[in-house]
Amino acid sequence: MESTLDWQSARTLCQDLGGDLAKISTGRALRQAYAYIKAYALSGTFWLGGGDQVVEGDWVWVYDGTRVDKGTPYWAINTGLFGNSHEPSGGSDENCLAMAEDRFYFFTDRPCTESHHPICME
Repeated sequence: MESTLDWQSARTLCQDLGGDLAKISTGRALRQAYAYIKAYALSGTFWLGGGDQVVEGDWVWVYDGTRVDKGTPYWAINTGLFGNSHEPSGGSDENCLAMAEDRFYFFTDRPCTESHHPICME
């Protein structure tokens, strides 16, 4: 898909196609998504079906309401002056889950209004 959408529009597109934004809940599935992106020379940031829009810090998959696992191997690591910390780190300004090229396709939280490519699942 060449175009990009905000998170809610991306979810609506996936639902219109008979699915939802993707749920990646195993290390193997994360690796497969990464391998697909690399194999087809895709780039950019990709929306997934997770967020903490309802309760800040409580990340859930919208597909089934289960919790998004935190930490390794899923979430990107921030390196800063005072050491390392895992994403999510955007607080109430970043409530939607993405796989971002600038985070080596590990999970990161992004503002839901940004435009990215959707990854849909059936």
